[in-house]
Order: sequence, then structure tokens, then C-alpha cells
Amino acid sequence: MPISLLILGYGNAFSNEVSPLVPSLQSNWLTIHVITVAASSVILSIVFVTGVIYLLSTLDTHKKSKSASSLEAVMYFLVVVIGFILSLFIIIYI
Repeated sequence: MPISLLILGYGNAFSNEVSPLVPSLQSNWLTIHVITVAASSVILSIVFVTGVIYLLSTLDTHKKSKSASSLEAVMYFLVVVIGFILSLFIIIYI
């Protein structure tokens, strides 16, 4: 509770006046960029949660096996690495 009060007090220290965007941000590409980045974050989050649920439901976590290690590696490389690279591509180029 005290942290939230500090954050509210910090936010009230600034002016409430709304100023227009700088000319470089007054573009339709800003809207496309924000929508694309938000959609990719949602998709990556859903894929991550689905992968974790599948991994936990199909594998016996008490014993080590080759299938458990390979499924974990596939999930890591496909979801995290490729998703991160695609997110960076979207953030940088769009």
C-alpha cells in the first residue's frame, strides 16, 4: 500500500496538460507498430503458457528421460528464441 501511494504522489507531481506528438511520431506506422507488437506479445504469451501446460501434463517430472529433454529443448528453441527474434524484428523494422 505505501508503494502505491508513493507512485500516485510521483504521478501527481507532473503537469496534466496534453501536448501533441512530435512530428516523427505523427504517422500511421506508429499505430501499425503498436498493434503488431501487442499482438506478437499476446501470441508469445499464449504459446508459452500452452507449452508449459503441455510439458507438465505429458512428462513424468520425477524421472529423467530423453523425450523429456528433447521436448524441453524443442519448446525452448521454437518458442523462446524464434519468438524473441521475431519480436525484435517487429520492434526494429516496423
